[in-house]
Amino acid sequence: YEIPLRLVGSEMCIRDSNMFFTFRITDKDAQDVALSIKNSKGNLMYKEDAKGVTTGFHYFYVQVIGEGINNSSKGYEMSDKALVDGTYTWTIVNTTTGDELIGGTFTIR
Repeated sequence: YEIPLRLVGSEMCIRDSNMFFTFRITDKDAQDVALSIKNSKGNLMYKEDAKGVTTGFHYFYVQVIGEGINNSSKGYEMSDKALVDGTYTWTIVNTTTGDELIGGTFTIR
């Protein structure tokens, strides 16, 4: 199921294997954005970039737990391994301007 990210600021508990990280671009010009997921120690577990994102609502779709993980960005622990129990923070940043678009926390149990 999709977890609505309008709950930003609230802790979400993840029992499903996939997450949608949604965001909105309001600028008319195309933007470059990046999703980052960090563990409670601040270590970068996953990062995914999207170039030339235009006005509207968009999402990153990421498998966080389960078998056969094969996320699109390679070279990160979460590229092919499930997250372990713990609390994680996520942010989506406009890499064109450096502004944070949205972020929050989630917990794996």
